[in-house]
Parts: sequence; C-alpha cells; structure tokens
Amino acid sequence: MPSLAANHWRELGGARTVEICEGSQNANTSQRAGRICLVAHALFARYFARQLKTQRNRGPMKLEFHHINFVSNDVDRMHEFYTNLLGLDDIPQENFPRTQATDEQGYDGKIKFATDGVMQMHLAERQLDVAFKNGQVINPVDRGHIAFRTDDISALMAMLDRQGIPYSDYGTTFAKEWHQVFFLDPEGNVVEVHQQVS
Repeated sequence: MPSLAANHWRELGGARTVEICEGSQNANTSQRAGRICLVAHALFARYFARQLKTQRNRGPMKLEFHHINFVSNDVDRMHEFYTNLLGLDDIPQENFPRTQATDEQGYDGKIKFATDGVMQMHLAERQLDVAFKNGQVINPVDRGHIAFRTDDISALMAMLDRQGIPYSDYGTTFAKEWHQVFFLDPEGNVVEVHQQVS
C-alpha cells in the first residue's frame, strides 16, 4: 500500500493493517497478510466513498463517473479497435478544445475519443515527461487513469487537503474547458476529477 494512505488506515483503527500492507511487497509475505491487505484496500475505497458522500451532504458538490483514459504509442490503432471492432461511436475532436502546448508546459500528444453513448473513452498518446514539464508529480498519460466530473473542484481539493491526500492540480493545462486534478488511489492508480469551467 502506498504510504500516502497510511494515515487513513490509522484513522480507521488499522495501524496493524498498515504495518502488514506496507510490508506486503516483501517476497516472504504470507497469503494471510495479502488477504488482510486486500481487505484494507476495500476499506479505504469505502472510506473514500463515505467522505465524498459526506462532502456532498454538506454542500452542492456532485461527482459522477465520466471517462476512462487509456494511453498508447499508437492512438489511431486503439481508436480503430474500439470504434470499428467494438462499435463505439467516435467523438469529434472539436468537442474537446485543447490548451495550446509550448516547449515549457502543456501536452501536445495525440488524443482521440469514443463513447457508448454514456461513458467516454479518451485514448491518449503516452508521454513520460508530462509531470516534469508541468511542474507536477502525477503523470496522467503514463499509464492512463479513470475520471470523474464534479461541479465543485474547490470542494474536492479541500476534501483531499483535509484527508492528507496529495494531488496534482493541472488546472486547464490539457483542456481549455476543464479544470483537472489528479491523485492516486491506494494501489497507485491515477484518478482524475475535473470540473467544466466554460
């Protein structure tokens, strides 16, 4: 388990679970320890969902699943697979106005979009230097990410701050009309939450 989540387990009374999970990457980890760690991750997911629900009950912040991002070195091939083989619909590029990248900041990788009519897929060109180039820690186009949309990104960041979860605030670096924030779940998967800003 990444150490960033350790304080959450301790808040839940799971200090021993933290020790087991933080040591679970050792080669000699027992199956029992592995099972305990899986349970701990499930508890964190429930805890995070509860925090989001609590935040929603306090104010107007809403959260909905928006898209899945896959990264590739061949975006056209990926897009053809999901549209031609699986029958998803293409979403025109002009639906997603992008911020102009420069040599110093931004992201100029190729992106294509597809949808089943409800959920979206964002297929992006992998670039390993995006976080470094933009003065951030988390790179959302290294291994891809899942994304949620909110109507109150400030409330989301305030909640992350209260819970001690570090995040990378990219603002509108990637998209002119979205304020995007990225953070990690307990397994190190990248999670995006964004708000439409225009």
